[in-house]
Amino acid sequence: MEKKLSNSFLMFSFVILHVLFGLWIYTLFYAPYEANMGEVYRVLYVHVPVAFAAFLSAFVLAFYSIKSFRSANKSFVIYQKACADVGLLMTVLTLATGSIWAKPTWGTWWEWDPRLTTTLLLAILFLAFIMFYHSVEEWQVKRKVCSVIGILIAINVPIVYQSVKWWRSIHQPQSLMREGGSSISPEIRYPLLACIAVMLILTYCTLKVRYLYLELKDQNEMKALQSLKGGR
Repeated sequence: MEKKLSNSFLMFSFVILHVLFGLWIYTLFYAPYEANMGEVYRVLYVHVPVAFAAFLSAFVLAFYSIKSFRSANKSFVIYQKACADVGLLMTVLTLATGSIWAKPTWGTWWEWDPRLTTTLLLAILFLAFIMFYHSVEEWQVKRKVCSVIGILIAINVPIVYQSVKWWRSIHQPQSLMREGGSSISPEIRYPLLACIAVMLILTYCTLKVRYLYLELKDQNEMKALQSLKGGR
């Protein structure tokens, strides 16, 4: 049953991935020209969805971090690890695509802007989770400390999102979801929303498949360890 579940998720993930690539091809060649930013604005069709994917990974990580505090179920910690792996990837992609957008727009690849700095902190926290997970052998210590880091990661997400409002920033202000409605024209906004929606579905599938892989890996390691003990 578990094998069928993982195979179905893999197949569904490939379908969603192809839909996302189709959307990106459309936005690259057919989406309307943006007068203020020029052609470079098209990178936002990747940048914004992967940022939301990082946020989703952080919130799912926090959910399983809270569950892990309440229960010593090993599966919760494995799901946390899956979320941290995917979250780090999405955050790095957010920083990379943001830099591609920033170079022609700001004239520099990087600024210690509040939005960029808090996003970098998000990547560092994901990395800290992964490093601690791999470096600590004692299970109860790993479970509790990883849960604390997971909750801190989720707390940082609204700080990232609101940073352009709370501090002086050269980053583009919130334009998709803001008070008074979006400032983005419909012909640009709707493809962007479609990219975000499909990316979030793909992220959920990736989290699930990553969890199944890590769980299977853990089971194989436990069997190998038991066989080694049995052979002595």
